[in-house]
Amino acid sequence: MSGECASRTDIRIPESQRNLVRAIVETGKPLALVVMSGRPLDLSWEAEHVTAILWAPFGGTEAGRGIADLLIGKENPSGKLSMTFPRHLGQVPIYYSYRPTGRPLPDLRSEKERELTPSEKNEFVKFQSCYIDSKSSPLYAFGHGLSYTTFEYGSLSAHKSHLLGEDDTLQVSINVKNSGAYAGREVVQMYIAGPMPCSITRPVKELKDFEIVELGPGEDKRVEFRITTEQLSFSKASAISDCKRVWEGGQYWIGVGGASDQLKVIEVQWEKQE
Repeated sequence: MSGECASRTDIRIPESQRNLVRAIVETGKPLALVVMSGRPLDLSWEAEHVTAILWAPFGGTEAGRGIADLLIGKENPSGKLSMTFPRHLGQVPIYYSYRPTGRPLPDLRSEKERELTPSEKNEFVKFQSCYIDSKSSPLYAFGHGLSYTTFEYGSLSAHKSHLLGEDDTLQVSINVKNSGAYAGREVVQMYIAGPMPCSITRPVKELKDFEIVELGPGEDKRVEFRITTEQLSFSKASAISDCKRVWEGGQYWIGVGGASDQLKVIEVQWEKQE
């Protein structure tokens, strides 16, 4: 159902398989759905009705053993999505690092102003880039991934809020706690947005770094990220033959969390010396 030159107009699982899933759901038995696909799919109905979903794309010859270990609890899942799953085909193309518009959805800047609840992020608001018949958020965001345990994130902090020059560096840190009953691994993700103002439009956020932490039940750890101007840089061309990496001074927003839509955010000012 996927491969080179194999686009689809319907990105749900095949109808025969949907009918099978519906029949099993109607029995009332707990159901773990394993999806093997080479592209994001519309799993909105399945997400609402099945007990759990495991996305297992093209795992190779040992995929069966790995999937079995996860389903029976021998291993604890810790993978995160490297793509965005839509609620409906009409949202495609959909990705986390889109460019801002004059009618923006909530992004790192608005999340910095106040903590937005998931329902607030999904509400229809007039004059924003929203759908009138569906939530605008994805079904599963970039970086999303569940575990048999849960993780809690503390407040994000930085060692300073004003930086100057190319050689300056920023250290941000956050406390991550395993709040569940099982040992597990968490992928702590760090995103950057900015600068504001900028000579060209920049994505509302970009993944710049991550760290994998392994925690036992009740255990916590302070996770730190070191940010340099290299991570602030972007490609800019004054002509087709003159493309280079540059960085510009201004306001930056740093977000850290377990997925691109679950971030703790701080704001810093990073000035460029001329």
